[in-house]
Amino acid sequence: MKGGLNAPVSGVAFFAGGGAAARVPAAAPPRARPVYEGASLSVAYEGDISVIVQGDVSRPGRYRVAYGCTYAELFALAGARSCGGYDLSAPLSFEDAVLADGEYCLFIVV
Repeated sequence: MKGGLNAPVSGVAFFAGGGAAARVPAAAPPRARPVYEGASLSVAYEGDISVIVQGDVSRPGRYRVAYGCTYAELFALAGARSCGGYDLSAPLSFEDAVLADGEYCLFIVV
């Protein structure tokens, strides 16, 4: 009976190893859902916007302005000396929004 005990032990080890291998994730990356590029979300909002203005202004700091405020109106409040690169007649854009003190705020450097 030499090797009689080894056969069942090796059989158990074989099946245990197979079970462990089944729990290992596949080497191929998972199939991901397609990402829809260019998707955007529009949200109706009316009220005040918090804006931080820094740079070439005489009164840098944080302002609360009405939604729809233009860059010209904001820069007049902050005393901007130059306004290069901004369409002054356009309303403030949320592209420069940051999270500050628990609320989204526009951060603009003139």
